Amino acid sequence: MAVVDRAMYDALPETNIRVYRGQDRDAQRGLSWTLDVSIARRFAHGHRGIKNRHPIVLTASIAKADIAFAVADRREPEVVLFAPVGHPVARPNDSISAVASGMRSASS
Repeated sequence: MAVVDRAMYDALPETNIRVYRGQDRDAQRGLSWTLDVSIARRFAHGHRGIKNRHPIVLTASIAKADIAFAVADRREPEVVLFAPVGHPVARPNDSISAVASGMRSASS
């Protein structure tokens, strides 16, 4: 991570980080989210020449441990998650049984 990216990540609280994602209503949730709702609103209408037919802004509250890395450049504070919001993710210090039981409960 670049110094500016690391500084943004380090400044985040451990829990209750509000993130936003602009996308088409029918698209699958992705891994890239922003800390700025106005950026999510812009992405909801499309980007890179692609227009979304059904723009929507998703919001979630995540933990810092959910973030794979942060990007602070381009004036778009972005966090990239290990897994889509609501999906369990195995981390290096998780036990196999805890991850497996978490996956069972998430799918039931």
